[in-house]
Amino acid sequence: IQEVEGVSDKHFLFHLLLHPQIRSDLAGKLDGTTGRQRLSKEVLGDCLIPVPPLEEQQKIAAVLGTVQKAIEEQERLLQLTTELKKSLLQKLFTEGLRGEPQKMTEIGPVPESWEIKDFENFVLLQRGFDLPKSAFRPGTIPVIGATTVIGYHNEWNVKGPGVTVVRSGSSAGKPLYIEGNFWAHNVVLFVKRYFGNNPKFV
Repeated sequence: IQEVEGVSDKHFLFHLLLHPQIRSDLAGKLDGTTGRQRLSKEVLGDCLIPVPPLEEQQKIAAVLGTVQKAIEEQERLLQLTTELKKSLLQKLFTEGLRGEPQKMTEIGPVPESWEIKDFENFVLLQRGFDLPKSAFRPGTIPVIGATTVIGYHNEWNVKGPGVTVVRSGSSAGKPLYIEGNFWAHNVVLFVKRYFGNNPKFV
């Protein structure tokens, strides 16, 4: 986009083109097939947009630019935190916290005092129970679907704190920790017995 001196601010134009309504309007006018779609200069040229005075454009762009920088910084920090967690998981689940000598096992090195068990001897999993939307009753008990709360009910079938694991689909195996009582839907497995293990550690 060529900036028209004294009329348009390039930063304002950039943020304007990120506006959901404008993006939605343009998406409906793309040429070509999926994966090879094109946005023609004519389509963009016919798009009606609000144009405030240049000074106000610059102020709007400055505010949105500040917010964008804050979002990017948060995303950078989140990525760093995620990487830190991965390295901590690796360290803590192989070395523990006490600095004790390690022993080699069939799953790799672990502290000497640790045991190696089959998962079924660590916790007992059970499939959740179906609860159609039509059967939901007004209440405050969260109904746990695959990876999130899908509604609220007046009864619980799992006493918290609890852990669920997605049974199938693209999120299969993904766990969720729930602090209070909840209803485990049949799309998940829930931990029925912990055999003395800590739920949050599980």
